Amino acid sequence: MIVRSTDTEELILIPQTDHSKLVGQLMAHWGNENFARPEPFDSVVRAAACHDFGWIPYESRPLFDAERGETPHYLFVANSTAQLKAYQDCTDWLTAVDPYASLLVNMHRTGLWQRRYDVIAHPKAYLHPKGRLPMQPTEEVKTFMAKNEAIQARQRAGLDEAQVWTNYRLLQVCDLLGLYFSCQEPDELYITPVPTAYTGNKSEGLTMTVKPVGTRVVAFEPFPFRVPNIHVGLQGKRLSSRKYPNPDAFMAAYFQAEPETFVFTLV
Repeated sequence: MIVRSTDTEELILIPQTDHSKLVGQLMAHWGNENFARPEPFDSVVRAAACHDFGWIPYESRPLFDAERGETPHYLFVANSTAQLKAYQDCTDWLTAVDPYASLLVNMHRTGLWQRRYDVIAHPKAYLHPKGRLPMQPTEEVKTFMAKNEAIQARQRAGLDEAQVWTNYRLLQVCDLLGLYFSCQEPDELYITPVPTAYTGNKSEGLTMTVKPVGTRVVAFEPFPFRVPNIHVGLQGKRLSSRKYPNPDAFMAAYFQAEPETFVFTLV
């Protein structure tokens, strides 16, 4: 759960699954005369749209921080045995649907604990507004990583390595953009390197800048999408109070809150 504070006593909650769907929208529009279209298209877009579906069990019953009277931001949620199982169930389920998409989602998950496999020079990590870094991997997480990286190696056998790693890099770029739109109102950001073609060089690419130029209108330079002035969006919930006395009161407010759609124009 992405937890956003506001200038009022309101709290904006963006489920990771809704952030995930936004990333899928960004990937579906990716590609023009200067940026290679994702290939295989369906699998790469499916991976982007489903990359955080391992949060579905958690978001059906998010944790409650009694001291703060709210649910914690996802960076403060421990990688428990139950959460690791949910990540595993997600990739196992997706393997039955689309093995290539599952491979990319699995690589994304293990890469998050390892600096995105160093394919992104900036930003190194998407921080909580208070500067919180992602949690360091525990021994249980390291075991999870080793198991799944072995699975990934078997899945990549016979595939085009340059293509797989370019698609992994594209997923990291779109995930960072998805966090950019989900974690706060747009501000200025740059991402580098952004791949433009399917090459074997994991560090090849250019610097992309994004900045707001109007109310939820964001300019990209260079522009990576298929047509100008596209619209993307995600849903969240705006809770009227930021402090709840107990988990039951919070869950009631969460379930009762009217969904709000945040729409952005990319130019």
